[in-house]
Amino acid sequence: MSKEQRRERMIRRRRMVYLAEHPDFHTNPSIRAEWGRLKGGNDYPFPNPGDLQVEVLYEGEVIFTGDRAKVRAEFGISHSNLSRKLRENRPDRKKRYYRIKQ
Repeated sequence: MSKEQRRERMIRRRRMVYLAEHPDFHTNPSIRAEWGRLKGGNDYPFPNPGDLQVEVLYEGEVIFTGDRAKVRAEFGISHSNLSRKLRENRPDRKKRYYRIKQ
């Protein structure tokens, strides 16, 4: 995420807090409409983790495929570390890459 995107999110979040703390937030439809517009949807949609299949690659070849729990058990990686490896697309210390199966 770039510096400009972070700044825009910060400004939007501050405006949402200001609108939510307004005394007539629940009665003024224009304030509710602006708050709803700013809220929008999820900026970073992520598939349902229960249905997610993960591929483990080593030297460009898929060596293992399974759901997140099976990958964590097979390779001894923590939940947070696996999430970070999937998000950042960086290898672990044994040069294995993890990716979401398309």
